[in-house]
Amino acid sequence: MQLVAWENESTAICDRIRSSHGALKIVLKTKDDPFFLADWVDHHRKIVGDANLIILDNGSADSKVLSVYEELGPDLLIASFGGFHNNLHNPKNFEELYASLSASSDFHCFLDTDEFLAFYDGERFTSDASILHHLNDKEGGAFIPSTWLYNAPSYRDRMLCGTDLGTLRNGLTWGKPLIRSAAAPFSGEVNHNCQIAKGKKPPAPLFGFFLLHMATLSPAQRIRANLNKLIARGFMQRGDSLEKVLERDISRATENEKLYVTEIKRMLSLREDRGPETAPLGTGSMRIDQSGKVEFASPAEERVFAEFAASFDALCAQTLPS
Repeated sequence: MQLVAWENESTAICDRIRSSHGALKIVLKTKDDPFFLADWVDHHRKIVGDANLIILDNGSADSKVLSVYEELGPDLLIASFGGFHNNLHNPKNFEELYASLSASSDFHCFLDTDEFLAFYDGERFTSDASILHHLNDKEGGAFIPSTWLYNAPSYRDRMLCGTDLGTLRNGLTWGKPLIRSAAAPFSGEVNHNCQIAKGKKPPAPLFGFFLLHMATLSPAQRIRANLNKLIARGFMQRGDSLEKVLERDISRATENEKLYVTEIKRMLSLREDRGPETAPLGTGSMRIDQSGKVEFASPAEERVFAEFAASFDALCAQTLPS
């Protein structure tokens, strides 16, 4: 499948983005990652609809990915872009794109294929158009911080909330911002909450937005994603064996490269098959059932989650100082 290329058709791409206005526009940045792709699109089109969903592909060659794109059809905007994938998260590199998003939405965000947006109202998680009613453009602040909730290894419906605030605090730091369009322009990277805050942009401390981060549902998917990142950074060449990568001396590698290699080693120790549904919830975890209701492993986890909600304003001020 031949995708429209940003380098040749940026004006047409931006015109299409501007052609419809939405409360929230969601951009997927992806490359050769078929595992979640169809599920990701189905999940987020229920929230914002096809007109407000954009896929920016960093040069996928995987046949399964291209097959999914074929099945999605022309109603969804799918475009390719070249260069280092994280360049997308600096507005100065894609000024037209960010301008078109700001002109056509109240908020916009950039997600990866293993991140699923949800809203918690104090009783249950929801992942439909009702989320949009919680976007408050009158609260001020340059962005609404979403909080990463990592899945428990091998489970899609079990998330790690921790037994103290450390886990959720980290999720708040590295979650993705729902960027308020009226706060543009931005400087520096805007991929994570902590990055956009460094640009002297204060958050709107609205509790409830989470990203269910399926980083350990499929170890094979995560390993593949990290290998792609290492290739993009020049740490390895496409075609290098996994064994060769793991044997490399990483003492002079960048912090991100060390992180990816370390995580690959950890993923190799995890099981690929799904965990048994009858197994008890592990310490520091919670289950989200099909209706969105939450079951905590114990009162300790429930207290931590309640404390996180109650202290969200203060935590934003501490972890995301502008």
